Amino acid sequence: MQQLNESIIINLLQDNIPQLRLIYLFGSYAQGTQHRNSDIDIAVLADVTLDNIARWQLAQKLASVLDTDVDLVDLRTASTVLCQQVVTQGKRLWGTRQDDEIFAVKTISMYQHLQAERQAIIDDATAKTTANDHRGRHFE
Repeated sequence: MQQLNESIIINLLQDNIPQLRLIYLFGSYAQGTQHRNSDIDIAVLADVTLDNIARWQLAQKLASVLDTDVDLVDLRTASTVLCQQVVTQGKRLWGTRQDDEIFAVKTISMYQHLQAERQAIIDDATAKTTANDHRGRHFE
C-alpha cells in the first residue's frame, strides 16, 4: 500500500478552492487503519460553499493523482454528526490552529445541542410508551 502524500492533497486543494481555511484527513487514513480498498476521506472548510459539481470534479482529480478513490466533503454543508467526527477523530492537514479551534468549538457545541434535542425526544417517547403500558391495554 502506498504512503499518503499529504503535500499533494494540500497543494491541489489550495490551488482549486478559493478562500480555503482548513483541510482535514479523516476516516481510515487518519486512524492508520486503511487497507487496500480504503478510500481517502478529506474534509475542507472554505469561506464559501463549494459547488457540488466542482467538488466532485476536484475529488476525481485527487483520486487520479493519488490513484485511490477520494471522498471530498465540504464542512459548510456536512451534517453536524459528520463535522463532529472530523474534528474529534480526524487530522488537520492544513490551516491555522485558530481556525481549527474555532471550527472545533462551534462543531462540538452544535453536536452537544443536537444530543440534548435527541435525548428530549427519546425521553418523551419513553414517557408516552410507559404511560400507554400503565393504561392496561390488552391485546389478543
